[in-house]
Amino acid sequence: MIKIISAPTNLTTHKNDIKILMKLSYNASFRDICIPESFFDEKFDALQNYLNNKQCQLLLAKNTTDNHIIGLCHFFIKDDFNQKIAHLNQIAVLEEFQGKRFECINKNGGGADIMLSNNANTSIARELIYTMEQQLLQSGINKIDLFVSIDNLKALQLYKNLDFKEQRKLMIKDIYE
Repeated sequence: MIKIISAPTNLTTHKNDIKILMKLSYNASFRDICIPESFFDEKFDALQNYLNNKQCQLLLAKNTTDNHIIGLCHFFIKDDFNQKIAHLNQIAVLEEFQGKRFECINKNGGGADIMLSNNANTSIARELIYTMEQQLLQSGINKIDLFVSIDNLKALQLYKNLDFKEQRKLMIKDIYE
């Protein structure tokens, strides 16, 4: 069984699992860049600090069979033109669990219990996002934004299936002498 839970304040016991998920997320977005291991240590430490200072929220998908973290959803609240909105900063699911269908057997605003099932209608990523949405609605927040790389086709499809709409484009230009 997989449990969707709010992360504990201290992430130390899950550091390796979380760093693996961070690597998956960054590698999906920045395929052509070799990112050093020290970068992920810094990102983990920053995430831990954000949690300690209540500057972000983190949901985890925990495999209850072995207690490993197999998915994460990292988001924070920001002010956007006098409106509070959520920014989905990072979502990742271990590759061996991507595309697998699950059945939700217990769902509430604080998390969910899901089980692998051939005729199911949800996924770990969907349940992470659903749980985030429920927590946001309970806080009076009804808008989420995110950035996604144009070549991250799995993420683009997930967001489209969950009714995210494209509103802006980030444009980049390399300049030379």
